[in-house]
Amino acid sequence: MACYRVLLLLFLGLVSPQLQSAPSVALVVDDRVKPDGFDLMGVYRVESMVRVREGKSTSSELSDTQYRVYSNGQEIRLYQTAVADSYHSYQIYRSDGISEQDSRGNISIKPGIQARLSSIQTVKQLSVTQSQLTITQFPPISDTVVITYAKRLAAAEVKR
Repeated sequence: MACYRVLLLLFLGLVSPQLQSAPSVALVVDDRVKPDGFDLMGVYRVESMVRVREGKSTSSELSDTQYRVYSNGQEIRLYQTAVADSYHSYQIYRSDGISEQDSRGNISIKPGIQARLSSIQTVKQLSVTQSQLTITQFPPISDTVVITYAKRLAAAEVKR
């Protein structure tokens, strides 16, 4: 559990000066929803949703959707701010970073956590970094992949 706390502190930018430039929401937000044993990782606003089918993508903007993201080191819970008592639970399978490819093809690793949710209806992949949350959804009876992009909010931008 101590290892988890160190990883979470690193993730939140409380230890590494390199990470402190990102907006800090953790430990600042008035949070009445916080589940026991979980720490707030941040509040993220959905910027867009992309549907990919047969090699073509369609993007749509979503207005006013926010997620509060919590973790206990083994599980990530996403609460939609408009529905405080309901959440999606993702199982963490990687906490050593997320690979990212730049425009030149160079791959780098940035701090982050990856988790998954599997059910009869869908399979979802979740990537959470200090600045972004990405949910990739693979419905089992559809050939459409849905990708949701959300950006982390600064404390002043968080809805109460």
